[in-house]
Amino acid sequence: MVAIVGVTLFALAATGLIQYFNEVSARRAHIIEKSEISLAPITTLATRNVNGGNLMNLQNTAALDLYKTNPDLLFLKMEGMSAGSPKTDYSEEIPPAKIEYTYVNPVFSVDDHADIIKMMEGFTGNNTHVEERKMALLIHRDLQVKNGGDVHAIFSAKALDGVGMMVVKQLLGVFVIAMGVALVIAVIAGNRISRPILDIVGQVSEFTSSLDLGYRVNVNARNEIGDLAERFNHHIESLERVIANASGMTDKVNGSANDIAASVEEQAAITAQQSASLTEITATMEELSVSSSQIADNANAVASTSKNTLSESERGVVALNRLKEKMDEITADNNKNINEILDLDRKSKEIGKIMGIINDIADQTKMIAFNAAIEASSSGEAGKRFSVVAVEIRRLADNVMESTGEIESKIEEIQKAINRLVIASEKGSKAINDGSQAASGTLDELMRIVDGAKTASESAMQISLSTQQQKTASSQVLTALTEIDQGLHQSSASIKQTSTATINLKSMSDDLKDRLEVFKISTNGHGSA
Repeated sequence: MVAIVGVTLFALAATGLIQYFNEVSARRAHIIEKSEISLAPITTLATRNVNGGNLMNLQNTAALDLYKTNPDLLFLKMEGMSAGSPKTDYSEEIPPAKIEYTYVNPVFSVDDHADIIKMMEGFTGNNTHVEERKMALLIHRDLQVKNGGDVHAIFSAKALDGVGMMVVKQLLGVFVIAMGVALVIAVIAGNRISRPILDIVGQVSEFTSSLDLGYRVNVNARNEIGDLAERFNHHIESLERVIANASGMTDKVNGSANDIAASVEEQAAITAQQSASLTEITATMEELSVSSSQIADNANAVASTSKNTLSESERGVVALNRLKEKMDEITADNNKNINEILDLDRKSKEIGKIMGIINDIADQTKMIAFNAAIEASSSGEAGKRFSVVAVEIRRLADNVMESTGEIESKIEEIQKAINRLVIASEKGSKAINDGSQAASGTLDELMRIVDGAKTASESAMQISLSTQQQKTASSQVLTALTEIDQGLHQSSASIKQTSTATINLKSMSDDLKDRLEVFKISTNGHGSA
C-alpha cells in the first residue's frame, strides 16, 4: 500500500514539475515578446534623435507617453554620439555631441537595483536576459547610428511570480482524487497480497528461532508469493547441504591444520639448526676472507718488490754492459798507446843512431878544422882568414858535439821513460784485462740474477693473481652465505607466519564448527509447519 501511495505521489510531483516549467517558459516568452514589441518604437525614436542630436525629442511629452505605453518598463537609458554636420555657406559646423537620456518608472528604485543596472550596462550587442532573483527582464540594443549608441531597458517580470502556487492549486484536486483511488487499490491489494506475506513472515520467524534445517514453509497460494515460499524452501535445502558439507570440511581442515602445524614446527627446528650452522660457516668464511685479503696484499707487495728488483737488475745489466764496452774501449786505447810507445822507442833509438852519425861527422869536422888551422898558420898572412874560418868551424863542431851529447842524454832519458811507460802500460793492460774479465763475469752473474728475478717476478704475479682470485672467491662465497642466511631468516619468519596462520586457521575452523552445530540437520530429509 505504501508503494502504491509513493508511486502516486511521485507521478503527481513529476507532473507538477513539468507543468511548472512549461508555465514558466510560456510566461517568460510572453514577457520577452511583449517587452520587445514595446521597445521597438522606442529604439526607432532613439536612433533618429541620437543621430540627429535632438535630445529634446527624447524627453518631451510625446516621448514620455511612448515610454508609459508599457507599464512594465521600469528603467530606460538611451545614449550615443550625434552625427553632427559639416560647415556650409549658410551654417556653421556642428560637431558630434554626446546624447544621453534616462527614464525611470516611479515604482522603480535605482538604488535597490544598482547591481542589475550595472550588469545590464556591461552588455554588448543585442542581448536579452531574465534576472529571476529580481523578477526583471534586461534588454540591450545597439542603435544603428553613425557614431554608435545603445539602448538599455529593464522590464518587470513579476508575471513569473506565483507560478508555483498556481500549479499547486491546479494539482490539489487531482491529488485528492488520485490519493482516494490509490487507497482503494492499496486496500484491495493488501487483502490479496499482504496476508500471505504475513503468513510467510511468521513461518520464517519460526525457522530463524529454531534454526531447524528440516523446516519448510507451507503456502498454498498459486502466485508470486507461492513461488517465493517455494524458492525459500529450496534455499533451506541448499543451505542444509552446504552446512553438512561445511561441517565435514571443518573436520578435514582441522586435521590438516594439525598436520601443517606439526610440519611447520619440524621445519622451524631444521631452519634453526641450519641457521646456527650457517652462522658458524659465515664466521669462518669471514676469517678466511680477512686472511685472503692479507695474503693478497702481501702477495701484491711481493709482486711489486719482485718487479722493482727485476727493473733494478735490468738497469744493472745495462750499466755493466756500458762498463764492459768502456773497458773494451780502454783496452783498445791502451793497446794502441803501447804500440805508439813502442814505435816511439824505436824512433828514439833511430834518432840515437842518427845522433851518433852526427857526432862522428862533427868529430871529423873538428879534425878537419884542426888540420885546416895548422895549414892556415903555416901559410902566413894568406892563410890568416882561413884560420879564422877553421877556428869557427872547430868551435861549431864542438857545439854540435856538445848538443848531440845533450840530445843523446835526453834520448836516453826518453828511452828510460818509455821503458818505464811500457812496463806500466803492460801492468795497466793486465789490470784492464782483469777488470774486463771481472766485468764479464759480473755481467754473466747479473744476467743469471735477472733471469732469476724475472722468474721470481712472474711467479709472484701468478701468486698475486691467484690470491686475488681466492680473495674474490671468498668474498663471493661470503656474499652467498650472507644471502642464504637472510633467506633462512626470511624462511624462518615465513614459517612463523605460517605457524600463526595455521593456529588461526584451526581456531577459525573450531569456531566455524561451533557455529555450524547451532543448525539442526534433519535425518529424514523434510519437515513442515
